[in-house]
Amino acid sequence: MNQARKVAPKYLVFAFVLPAMLFLDLWTKQIVVDNYEFRESTVVVPEFFSITYARNYGAAFSMFRDLSKEVREIFFGCVTLIAVGTIAWFLIKLHDRDLWLAGGLAGILSGALGNSVNRFQYGYVVDFLDFYWGKGGPTWPTFNVADIGISVGAVMIFAFELFRKDEGASVTPVAEPAGAE
Repeated sequence: MNQARKVAPKYLVFAFVLPAMLFLDLWTKQIVVDNYEFRESTVVVPEFFSITYARNYGAAFSMFRDLSKEVREIFFGCVTLIAVGTIAWFLIKLHDRDLWLAGGLAGILSGALGNSVNRFQYGYVVDFLDFYWGKGGPTWPTFNVADIGISVGAVMIFAFELFRKDEGASVTPVAEPAGAE
């Protein structure tokens, strides 16, 4: 008799978070592209937060933006492929109960894919979340939902590894001591 194979919960979490975050990222970026001119801004919370259409030709904090378009395309394409492969490997290696880690990996991958879609589509990444402190005060670099997915995913993984209670739960399998059965 054939028994239906049960899908590991880690894959269910991953399969929910990844497309949800990717959709939210691409949808919000498209709203900005469709409704704003480049560098146009709308104040949402005075002296704190605006929606500002920005174009990032580099990576986080505009790193690598001065590379030629061809080098950037190859570099970011390779980084994305490495991220996809690495995340797939870690997901497979996770224990079935490591739902928090699966969610973190999905957040990171959704962000990498969302920004990659923009780079392929436009040659740059659409950023629009603009936080600052007062007029002329300190500002945080403009970012997007993909960046949130990457950042929150990384924090989730770090926090899990830092504060985990179950020493058996880890991104990598725990080796059995010699002679253990």
